[in-house]
Amino acid sequence: ITLTCTGTVQAQKGTVFQREFVWVDKSYIVIFDRVTALQSYYVKRWYLHTVLQPAMIGAQTSAVSTTTNSLDARVECQIANCSGASEWDGKEMSVLSSKSGWGVGGSGSKLFLRMLLPTDGKFRRRGGAGFENWVGTQNYPYAGSFPLTSYPEYEGRGEWRIEEETQGRLSDTFLNVLAITNASVSSMPNTVLVSTSNMSGVHILGASLSYLILFSSDSSGAPVTSPVVYTVNITIPVRHLLFNMVPNTAYLISTRVIAEIMTVTVVQDNSGTISSAAGV
Repeated sequence: ITLTCTGTVQAQKGTVFQREFVWVDKSYIVIFDRVTALQSYYVKRWYLHTVLQPAMIGAQTSAVSTTTNSLDARVECQIANCSGASEWDGKEMSVLSSKSGWGVGGSGSKLFLRMLLPTDGKFRRRGGAGFENWVGTQNYPYAGSFPLTSYPEYEGRGEWRIEEETQGRLSDTFLNVLAITNASVSSMPNTVLVSTSNMSGVHILGASLSYLILFSSDSSGAPVTSPVVYTVNITIPVRHLLFNMVPNTAYLISTRVIAEIMTVTVVQDNSGTISSAAGV
């Protein structure tokens, strides 16, 4: 699924707002976003809202800031917009479903998130009492008291959120992978960032089948016309999905394997495999 909001947002903010969704194996959702701002100092943030508090993976790199008497700390917190937030270096989290009966056999379910791009982006958790609807420097609480579990009219509303943040470039891409599992699963399946000269994506290593998913790294999402070369571990079978190729075009695909590492080369060729009308 490809969505674009280019031309529908305020013109003084940016020129490109694109999102691509890929849902594979009924368990993984890959989200690829392209954003181009008018000024490099504009802050870009990616949000995921959750009902329950996410469990963060990795080390905490900044403490929760609520109130402080230090002027320097207040100024720093205002710049970083860090009230009720904590930053983590793992760039990964998990959260249980608020519905205990969901999941296979009614055992409950869990959602994992891993941030792969931008590699230098900040990964932050924000929420909880007094910060469940934090905007700028102010919270906008629900009418009911926190937490909202005893208020059916607020059921399913997010009291927590994950914030991914980057700044300093005109154009950025956000690449995130969501994994939906049973509640008993303790860790997210391995996901590896894959980057070439003209494409970016992820290798998701499942139990018996893995997925290699690539998108055009062009800041405007232009179709890939030059050769694509990438490597992938083939310890288990791999399904390759290349998006943003030139639609209805023949490509010659060649492979070379050394010690379970496959090098794949994809070039336009009249005798090759034809891409779909959507450029896949």
